[in-house]
Amino acid sequence: MSDLRARGEFVVNRGDYNVKATSAAHGLVRVRDRLKFAFDIVAHQE
Repeated sequence: MSDLRARGEFVVNRGDYNVKATSAAHGLVRVRDRLKFAFDIVAHQE
């Protein structure tokens, strides 16, 4: 059996794409301008 794995991360600044700030629960929860995405993907060959 062979496996293929891809791991990485990247950062997106919402302001670079003119995405406005969002909030929930009447402003108690806010999302920052800088978002970090991380991934770990594993593929198995059958």
